[in-house]
Amino acid sequence: MKKKDDKLGLWLLVFVAIGSMVGSGIFNSPKDLIGVANPQGTLLTWLVGGAGALMLALVFVYLAGRKPELKSGVYAYARDGFGDYMGFNSAWGYWSVGWLGNVSYMALFFKTLNDLLGPHALSPLHSFLIGSAILWFYYFVLLAGVKEGAILNFVVTAAKLIPIVLIIALAPAIFDRELFQVPDWQWKLASTEEPTTPLRQVGSAMAIVLWCFVGIEAATVLSGRAREQKTVRTATVISTLFVLGIYMLITLLAMGGVPAEELASSETPLALLLERTVIGTTGGVIIKLGIMVSVLGASLSWILLSVETMYAAARDGVMPRRLAKVNAKETPVNALLLTQCFTQVF
Repeated sequence: MKKKDDKLGLWLLVFVAIGSMVGSGIFNSPKDLIGVANPQGTLLTWLVGGAGALMLALVFVYLAGRKPELKSGVYAYARDGFGDYMGFNSAWGYWSVGWLGNVSYMALFFKTLNDLLGPHALSPLHSFLIGSAILWFYYFVLLAGVKEGAILNFVVTAAKLIPIVLIIALAPAIFDRELFQVPDWQWKLASTEEPTTPLRQVGSAMAIVLWCFVGIEAATVLSGRAREQKTVRTATVISTLFVLGIYMLITLLAMGGVPAEELASSETPLALLLERTVIGTTGGVIIKLGIMVSVLGASLSWILLSVETMYAAARDGVMPRRLAKVNAKETPVNALLLTQCFTQVF
């Protein structure tokens, strides 16, 4: 039986959920959105998409309250509703998305690092060795316990929010209403001058907005590790509202602080925004460091989620039973090893 002190409290669950949703996307979302929608269309999309995301969060809240015995999120709900076969597909699909996403996070980490290093960029071999070291560092942290991994995630997630908080604090000073209030916004994109319609803007932007909420289910996936089941429901709502708030603010501040055509063509749009504040050119470095910390934090969150899903499926007999083996700290050692090995190979 797992000790209550080893269980995850409210804020550890909240930060795992935030960490899984806030990866690299927040740093590129202003560029992606301004390319398909004007600021007014983007605001409308956030309101509609945010309401939809909140409704989805409330679905998870309802399921967690209605079926508290199902303690591994999406996989458990699929298996309970549709049987072992659908449970199996849900488990391996969710697990695969987790570790494959981490491969892309590592690639982005080293791309950003090499941008910072300039002529002193790392060789592919050095990048491989450092990436492997990070991957297996996470492995040994989680061997010490899932709670220890969640605590590290809390610290990393708090750190990656620093540049976001800086933007929210400083960017309002350079906000220009004329940039945000595009004339005839319904019919012409400010970034490309191409013809458009409100429906086309919302439709194109909606996929980008909804992608920002991948990981919304994180607290329910770790509900078996929660100190109390009611904290799972609370964590889901808090994390969803928080992520919706910061994504909306970051996107709209960027669109009101940088001309549309510049924002659409920038490789690091938030760096461009922060450089226009009192911070100056240092802002670019801060944002790139923020991207690196952000993807490392998201990677840790997704290791936690994918391993827990594989462990739960193995415990239920849907996956090989060996993957349900845990150590003295209740870490699913075989599921963790398998996950890290697949990430390492790819």
